[in-house]
Amino acid sequence: MLKKSLLFLSLLLVSVLATYYLNSYAQLSNEHTSNNFNTTTTLQNINIIPLNTNIDADKPEKILAGSFTITATDSPFHLCSTATDDATLNFDYTTTADYDETTSFSATSIDTDLAGAVYSFPSGNLTTGPLPFTLYVTGLTGLAVGNHIITVTGTGSGAASFSVDVVIEVYSGPVGPTTLSLPIDGATNEPVLGTTFTGIPGTNAEYFLLQVSEDPTFPFASRVIDVQISGGSPYVSPVTLKYDTVYFWRVKGSNDCDFGTFSDAFSFQTEIFVDSCTSEVGGTNIPIIDNGTTTNVINIVPSIAISDVNVTLDISHQFLGNLTISLTSPFGTTVILNNASCGSENIINLTYDDEAGSNFDCNATTTLARPTGSLSDFDSEDSAGNWTLTIIDSELGFTGTLNSWSLELCQSVPGTSVNPVLLPHDNFNFVAGNNGSEIVPLHLEATSAGSTALEQVYTITKLPTYTLLLSGVAFTTIGQTFTQEDINNNLITYDNSSIIDFTDSFNVNITNATNGFLGAQVINMILHTDASLAVNNEFFEKTGISVYPTVSNGTFNIRSSNYLGETKIALYTITGLKVYETALDFNLNRVHELSTPSLATGIYILKLATDTLEGSQKLIIR
Repeated sequence: MLKKSLLFLSLLLVSVLATYYLNSYAQLSNEHTSNNFNTTTTLQNINIIPLNTNIDADKPEKILAGSFTITATDSPFHLCSTATDDATLNFDYTTTADYDETTSFSATSIDTDLAGAVYSFPSGNLTTGPLPFTLYVTGLTGLAVGNHIITVTGTGSGAASFSVDVVIEVYSGPVGPTTLSLPIDGATNEPVLGTTFTGIPGTNAEYFLLQVSEDPTFPFASRVIDVQISGGSPYVSPVTLKYDTVYFWRVKGSNDCDFGTFSDAFSFQTEIFVDSCTSEVGGTNIPIIDNGTTTNVINIVPSIAISDVNVTLDISHQFLGNLTISLTSPFGTTVILNNASCGSENIINLTYDDEAGSNFDCNATTTLARPTGSLSDFDSEDSAGNWTLTIIDSELGFTGTLNSWSLELCQSVPGTSVNPVLLPHDNFNFVAGNNGSEIVPLHLEATSAGSTALEQVYTITKLPTYTLLLSGVAFTTIGQTFTQEDINNNLITYDNSSIIDFTDSFNVNITNATNGFLGAQVINMILHTDASLAVNNEFFEKTGISVYPTVSNGTFNIRSSNYLGETKIALYTITGLKVYETALDFNLNRVHELSTPSLATGIYILKLATDTLEGSQKLIIR
């Protein structure tokens, strides 16, 4: 009976389940049939969740949060137009504390010049920062000069996103020369403090190197200003220059692609101040303490800013090698004058001066010498107060006396100068291809009251294209000098090998013995191929004419070994100006005297012309 009951329940359960699935299928079929699309629906992968599956209410679905930023640390990135086609750009990646996404990076640009660029991020994806990362870009060849923008975007694995632009700035490359403005070339009375330099930047220049030197060749040790400037002029120098000094200055522009070249140098002279000095006398006949310290004080009442200090000593001692002698200012600065030198010598009687030509020599008879230390350590201090001379005797057994001493204190006061005057001079006219033409006072002469010809000094600041010489030795560098006396003695010559008409020139500054300065003088030399002023040896060979001497005080002899008849004679300056003319009748071996006592010293061209021939000869009148 029980078995029959269980069988009946099993059949009943099967029947209920069969009815449930058949009803479900009919419902789905009806829903499908009512659909307007005439298609067949296939049901598959239907997962039935077991009734005993548990859902944990304490673990909800994860929600992403936080943010990040990107900073372009290289923008603008400078690229040379002639550089390689790649660039590495650097960035900083920063996240907030609650950021928990993974960030990937991409780069794009709407710039058509960057259409061929290829971008890659060697660092890959990033999570939490701060971290640096790089963008490597290739395919940049041929970028136009100017700015090009790349947009870098970071995208988080959730909702976070951030973009930043980086600028690639392409330079055109070569930097043009800087045009110097102020101080103008040849300027005078420039201030020693706060000197202002201005110029017009060359093309593509971003940085500027300013150099100032007392030497026109700018050796390293002579540069008082050597500074890199960003942003151009004007530049106000913090360096205090020296009074009454000629300085040279130049500028070189540059950028990240090209170092540029230096401009031609300008020169200027600083304001003129001279030393105004007074002397004070110290104690006399003071015994020097044996193996002890002796001091003597000079009290200075006037208060001045010191520009120079000189000390005069007269000491007798049995062994000077025991003595160390020093001077201390009211400010407390101490300068050693003599440091235990001279051994068994007995006398010091001289003036210590920084500007002396040599150091103190115990065996010399000079009365002027440089001290062991530098008296310039006192410069700019206030003079008022006690100045103490100290003599330390380091050994027992030898005695001596400070016979006398004096102190000279100087201050700078405005001074005056007498500038050189370059007399009006014509441009030099030389025959092209000619050597050894003297430059004479007729063409180049500087004078100034209070200075001799030897003290009129020409400093070359620009060499000629061809060759300028002193006593046959060529000038080869700027900064070399010659004097008016050299010119007066016809020691300055000029050689050229030009085969065409050409204007050559050289530049000079002129100084003298009275603080004078005449800068930026341009001396022109005009080379020409005019045969009428050329020396023609062939003419003299054919005609038998000889001229002698070729250097004289203005009297020359002309002789012909042939009969020439009437010959026209003319004398020209080296510039081509005719200054003398006559006609002579030449018979066989007849000598004519040509006298020109009224002509100035200088170089002249003697031109001779017969009916059929012409020739020239160079003459010098001293």
